[in-house]
Amino acid sequence: MSNTSSVVTFVTAYMNIYPNNRLGSRDMIWRFEQFAKIAQTGIQLCVYVDESSVSLLDQFMVTYPNVRRMRVFKNITDTWVYQQWRPYRNMHAGTTHQGLPRHRNMQKDTLEYMTLMHTKMECMMDAMKVNPWNSTHFAWIDFNVAHVFRDVAGSQAQLRAMASNVWKRTFLAIPGCWQPLPSPMNTGAITGVIHAIHWRFCGGFFLGDIGTMAEFCRLYTTWFPKFLAEYNQMTWEVNFWAWMESKIDNWTPNWYAADHNDSILEVPAEWWSMCLAKDVGSYTEVAHECPELGGDFHASSASIVPMSWAGDGGYWMNTRYVNYTLADNGGYLFPNSSDRTIHTRNVCSRLNQTMTAVEHFEMRDPITRGCSADPITLVSIPDCEYQGVEDIRLWLDSTGQVCYVGTSVNYTRDGASGGAGKGRILRGVYDVMGRALTATTVVQPPTDTPCEKNWCPLPGDKLLYRCSDMTVGHVEVGTGQFVVDATREIKSPWFDQFRGSTYFRTSLDYPGALVGLVHFSVHEWPRQYYHVLLLLDAETLRPIRRSQPFTFLRRTNIEFCIGMLETRAVDGTGGCYHFWVSQYDREPRKVTVATADLPLSVVL
Repeated sequence: MSNTSSVVTFVTAYMNIYPNNRLGSRDMIWRFEQFAKIAQTGIQLCVYVDESSVSLLDQFMVTYPNVRRMRVFKNITDTWVYQQWRPYRNMHAGTTHQGLPRHRNMQKDTLEYMTLMHTKMECMMDAMKVNPWNSTHFAWIDFNVAHVFRDVAGSQAQLRAMASNVWKRTFLAIPGCWQPLPSPMNTGAITGVIHAIHWRFCGGFFLGDIGTMAEFCRLYTTWFPKFLAEYNQMTWEVNFWAWMESKIDNWTPNWYAADHNDSILEVPAEWWSMCLAKDVGSYTEVAHECPELGGDFHASSASIVPMSWAGDGGYWMNTRYVNYTLADNGGYLFPNSSDRTIHTRNVCSRLNQTMTAVEHFEMRDPITRGCSADPITLVSIPDCEYQGVEDIRLWLDSTGQVCYVGTSVNYTRDGASGGAGKGRILRGVYDVMGRALTATTVVQPPTDTPCEKNWCPLPGDKLLYRCSDMTVGHVEVGTGQFVVDATREIKSPWFDQFRGSTYFRTSLDYPGALVGLVHFSVHEWPRQYYHVLLLLDAETLRPIRRSQPFTFLRRTNIEFCIGMLETRAVDGTGGCYHFWVSQYDREPRKVTVATADLPLSVVL
């Protein structure tokens, strides 16, 4: 990673506060070994040290040009916090605890240690003032935080992704373990926050935009002297932050649950993501052109495919129509019927080269399986609560024929599939001339799962079965069995949660690569959906790049997208992504943004 490419600067500090090595093997060399795991990522690092550590840091900077040495403190007594505490230290001279918490690790939790922890704010303020990389966002990361990582490679990937992200929001994200202190605090809470560790905040990492971070530092330097004056006690920096949260009405950091392990880096997707409608200047949207079917049915998700590989004859589009709506809480509503059966109908639209609809017609559900020369009747289960073929994705197979994959329950108990009415993928021909789904195969997954959804077509008649480990395979002719061809382990945030969205097509910006859309959801109520563009090597199908997470119309929404197209301007300059998006399975829109505004900035 280039050390000039990131909008995030990471700040850290090390001072040799245990010169007699009271903590055994955790000496200066050990701590720099842990720091090396952070420096190896290539992220932009502003490092503050004392005079005893300068030479070792300078050696590191030869190997890691992304590391910049900032202010050198003479020693820990040279810090602002130590100077604030000095009068109280004299006051406590000769006492048992010397103004430090009663319940602490006597070897580790020394005055020097607590001073170093509090010095985070002094270093952060200086780093933001100097701002050597002109960053918009800053993060604190403890110097030897890597020793708590269970998956070092995964956490390194997380840090690289943070550095590559285009952060759009104003926030201060701080991980923690416990609930907030009461406000106002009672005597017991005050005693606890002074004399025993309080893990409302973890302390080893936090991230925010420069404005919100500067306000955090300002409040800290304003209130810390007041805290000392009121209680005449030193405590841990995380305890003081918890006290601040309870005491200061307008300080509300964006807390998220974590522990002292890799999870401290798992900033919620809400803050990573951008909303195309709010954050992207090239954003446009129009209503999806689709006919009325009448009754309870309304248009939902849509998939699109060029009529030919050359892409010069227009497009075919399939739009799903459903008889329900999704409530804001994600529940199904059947406004005009007591019948809670979910019905799906599919409408084909012929679009011209400007993506304007010129014809619509309904597609008949599949009636046969296998090839048209040797058809076998598909049997529909009439009392099944799911009727029809859902979430159809269109693509061109290796012969240029328009094909489809979709999920069905009522067509899977046919005696040949063995699906026993479970949700299974149907693969077949999207016969626009016959206006029907034909030559359909009920695909059997690698394991007997309750339901299969979100398979993505790939060139060469392959299918992306599972995004989390990039399981790619093909459907065995004759048996309908899905055969796994390859899997891959990917170290990148949310990859284990990714689900397939669209067909992967040749990228116009990246020669020799395929681009498609995937999604993941945050399991809140209602679920929040986020989307990610994913770039694959066209030969190996290895993921090579991705975009940051994004939403389409609103920051938090149930948005589905199974149709995407990339186009170039007539003169070959500039490109656009077009997405067909439904909201709560209704109100479909076509969203368009410039490809430059949705960069594939995260290298995998």
